[in-house]
Formats: sequence, C-alpha cells, structure tokens
Amino acid sequence: MGMDIVKQGCDDDPGRRSRLWVYDDVLDVLSCNMRDCAVKAIVLELPKRTEICIGPDAFTKLRKLKLLILRNVSFQGPVCLPNQLRYLEWAGCIPWIPEFSSGPNKLVVLDVSGGRMLGEPKQFEVSIYLH
Repeated sequence: MGMDIVKQGCDDDPGRRSRLWVYDDVLDVLSCNMRDCAVKAIVLELPKRTEICIGPDAFTKLRKLKLLILRNVSFQGPVCLPNQLRYLEWAGCIPWIPEFSSGPNKLVVLDVSGGRMLGEPKQFEVSIYLH
C-alpha cells in the first residue's frame, strides 16, 4: 500500500518521489541530470548481480538521500555518495570503499559485508552522541 501511495504522487517523474525501489526508476534518476531531486531512500534488490553504468557523481545530486540499500548491484567504478546519507547497506558487490563528497558527516550505518575491498584503506571519523 505504501508503494502505491508514493507512486501516485508523481507517477511520471521518479525524481519527485521520496522513495525508489524499481530498477528502471532508479536508473532513470541516476542517469538524468535533475536539479531538484526529492529522493530520500533507494532500496534496490535485484534477483541476480547486475552492473549499472552511471557517472561517478550520479549520487551526489541526490542531496536529500538518507537511506541507500543495494543488493546484487554493482557499478563499473567508484561512485561518490552524498554527505547527508545516514544508512548505507551494499552487501556482497562492492569492491571498493565508498567515497563521500566531503566525508560521511551523517553516516550512522555502513554495511558492506560480503565484499572484497580493493585499493588503499580509508579512515572514517566516527562521532557518537549519547542523549
């Protein structure tokens, strides 16, 4: 029911939706040059490993993106992720450590389990705030 509600708001323009989960919609948003993209969450679970061809800065235009879950998805090379991202799950397919446009300032969860990391190790500064 929730998927139908999100789709009804802007059926013809996936960049104006708050959540994406359909392969064609995700590919459309990542490969187009959109100025104001409303996407806050992408959950893409594919039945078999699929490589997507996008530019390295395709995610940085998604300034409101807070949740990114990719399963069986890989890209030809490293991509740069937006700073506002809070949750990243990219299990099994990621061969490199993700980069952020100016550091993972808001990242709370990073799950890249099952992947083999290539390249130089990177350090993340982690801040923990208790209320």
